[in-house]
Amino acid sequence: LSFPADKAQTDGDLAIDEALRRGATRLVLAGALGGPRSDHAAHHLTRMLALTETVVHTFLTSGAEEAWSLPPGTHVFDFAPGIVFSIVALDQLRGLSVSRAKWELKDANIETGSSVMLSNVAQSAPIIELAQGRAVVFANITTR
Repeated sequence: LSFPADKAQTDGDLAIDEALRRGATRLVLAGALGGPRSDHAAHHLTRMLALTETVVHTFLTSGAEEAWSLPPGTHVFDFAPGIVFSIVALDQLRGLSVSRAKWELKDANIETGSSVMLSNVAQSAPIIELAQGRAVVFANITTR
C-alpha cells in the first residue's frame, strides 16, 4: 500500500490497522523500538498496551531488544538463561510475582516509577504473575 509522506497516521499505525482489517490476532512490530525517534517508540509502546487490552497479542522488537505488554494474569517468557529483562510499572502493580530469575519476587506491590525490577536475569523461562496494574516487560535478547 502507498501513502503520502504527509499524513495524519504513522506508517506503523497504518500497517497495524491494515493487519487488523485482514483479521490479525497477533502482531509483531519489527523496528518498533530504538532508532532516532523516541516519540515513535513511545507511541508503539502505548499502542501495544491498547491492542493487548483488545485481546490482540502484540510484541515489539528492534532485533536486539524486545517488549511485551504485561496485563494481569500469569505469563511465561521464553527467555534463555542469562537474558537480562526488566519490568517497568505503568501503574501501581499489585501482587507481582517473578520466578525462575536471579531476583525473585512473591506477591509484591510495586509503585509506578520504581526501579526495583530493572535488570533482572533469567535463570530459565521466567514466570511473571500480576494481580493488578499494567507494565511492560523489556528483554535485551543480545545478553547472555
